Amino acid sequence: MSKPQVTESQKKGHLGEEYVKWVVEQGWGAIAQPFQGFSDRGYDFTVLDVRGRRMNSFQFNIQVKTRDFSKFRGSVFLAPVDKKHIELWRDSNVPVVLVCVDVRSGQPVAYWEIIRPGEDVERIFINRRNIFGPGSRASVIGELRRLLRKPDPPIDGELLRFPVQGSIRQVAKDYYRRELIGKPVMNPAFGRIEFTWKAWRHMTRRGRSMWKIRSSLLLLPCVRPVLSSVISPTSSRSLVIQRGSRTLYRTFLVFRRVVKFRHRGPTWVEAVVEVRASMPSDWMTTSDPRRVEYKLVSIWELALPVEVTDLSHAR
Repeated sequence: MSKPQVTESQKKGHLGEEYVKWVVEQGWGAIAQPFQGFSDRGYDFTVLDVRGRRMNSFQFNIQVKTRDFSKFRGSVFLAPVDKKHIELWRDSNVPVVLVCVDVRSGQPVAYWEIIRPGEDVERIFINRRNIFGPGSRASVIGELRRLLRKPDPPIDGELLRFPVQGSIRQVAKDYYRRELIGKPVMNPAFGRIEFTWKAWRHMTRRGRSMWKIRSSLLLLPCVRPVLSSVISPTSSRSLVIQRGSRTLYRTFLVFRRVVKFRHRGPTWVEAVVEVRASMPSDWMTTSDPRRVEYKLVSIWELALPVEVTDLSHAR
C-alpha cells in the first residue's frame, strides 16, 4: 500500500497561505483566523482588523491562490478561480479579498483584488500594482470601506477668520502652528493622523493656483471635524518603493464630506492623508517591524454641487 504523499501543488498552497497569514498578523498587526474542516470551500481566512492594538468590528474573508505566475506577462493577469467561487463571493454579505501569491522566486510576492458584491463577472483580473504586503493595510481596508460606505451626514464647520487688511497666509500659518502642529486627530478607522510642516509647504507651494491655496487656508478649521468623522475613504492610491534594506509603502487616502457653514452655503471638502509604512526586508522574522505614520497632505474645497440628498442623510 502506497503511503500518503504531499504534492508540489499542496506545498505551494501551504506556503501561500502561511505567507498571507504572516502579512496580516506580523505586518498589519491584525488577526487571521483560518477556516478548518472543509475542502475547496472558497475561503481560507477571516481577518479581524486591529487598530492601535485593539480589535475593531471590521472584518472580511480572504481566499488565497498560489501559483507560479511568471508565465503571465504584463501588469494584469487572469486569476485562477472557478465560476462557482466567483458566484459564492459576489453573493457574500461579508467582503471577500482574493490574494494571488507568486512563488516563482525565493521571496513570495502577493497581489490582491476585491470581489465586489453583486458584480456580474465571470473572470477576475489581478493588477500587479495591488501588492498585498506588510504595508498594504491602509490600501486594502480603505478600498473595502469605500465599497461598503454609507452616505455621511453633513457636519458643521468654520472658516478661518482673518482681518480684512491683514495677510491670510500669516494668520493661517499661526493657526496651523497653534491648533494643528503637535495635536493629532483620531480617525475612527485608521487611528492617529499627524499634522506636519510638510503639509503646509504642500498646500502653499509655488505652482499651485491661488484659488486652491486660499481654499486650503480658509478650510484649516475644518480639518479636525472632517478627519475625525469620516471612516470610508472616497479613493486611495498606493506606491511601493524599495530603499536599501527597507520597503516603503505609500498610500494616499482621500476623504470627502459635506460641510455646512453659518454665513455661507455648504460645500464638499476633501482632505488627503498620506500613510507611510516602512518595513525591513526581513520583516517575517522581526518581532515588530511596523513603522506606520498617518499624516495630512492637503485640504481644499471641491468644485462640486451639493445636492439636497447630500444634506438630508441622517446617522
